[in-house]
Amino acid sequence: MHWRVKIVVVLEVVEITNQVAIVVIVIKKGGSSGGNIIPTSPLSDYERVIGTTEPVWGGRTKKLKKTNPITGISVYDMTIFKIHDSRAKIMELSNILNTKPNVNAKLIVNGKTIDPDSQPYIYDRTNNSVLLPIRFLSDELGFTISLTDSPVKNRVKRLLLTGIVNGETKSIIMDIGSEYCYVNGSLVKMSSKTVIQDGRTYIPVDFMVEYLGLTFSYYKESGNIQLIIN
Repeated sequence: MHWRVKIVVVLEVVEITNQVAIVVIVIKKGGSSGGNIIPTSPLSDYERVIGTTEPVWGGRTKKLKKTNPITGISVYDMTIFKIHDSRAKIMELSNILNTKPNVNAKLIVNGKTIDPDSQPYIYDRTNNSVLLPIRFLSDELGFTISLTDSPVKNRVKRLLLTGIVNGETKSIIMDIGSEYCYVNGSLVKMSSKTVIQDGRTYIPVDFMVEYLGLTFSYYKESGNIQLIIN
């Protein structure tokens, strides 16, 4: 007996710019009857492929005509690339703030300009680290946070943060004033201590990039800086 297996390729566009478009290519197996696709187990991040394509624009209409495939990398590799790229931007910003720590800044989250009721960032000169107010980011990005009294330290507040990151539930516990926290029960050392200033809790942005799945960039013009979180 011979079985025919139908392969269905699903393209999910995750990012597009004037230069490249990034799509996730998910391969699913279906039955031979041509009916509904039979669900399969999710592919791992090593097996899911991101294909990078070069857009071809129309001469007169300037509309997208087609895309030519260039290469493909796994979702895991793309995640690592985004972390390294964000860390490089954070280091650049830290070096800028090291020479001019009180630069005017705007906080932009998912394309939306946030007007916080406190300072948009804190620069920790000792550790050359940048901290951002987590409340404003969590409100826009769908994380749940709460601030309670620490059960193990007197007069210390504890930040509890939960959310879904790349399909995985993350549960984070931070005691304010400590450079250590717990991520899903594992002890993690951060680049700087969490602090409360003007009633707002600030945590290191590089921690957000690595453990909350965020990307970071900045834009500097005429002495002002836009801090961009996605």
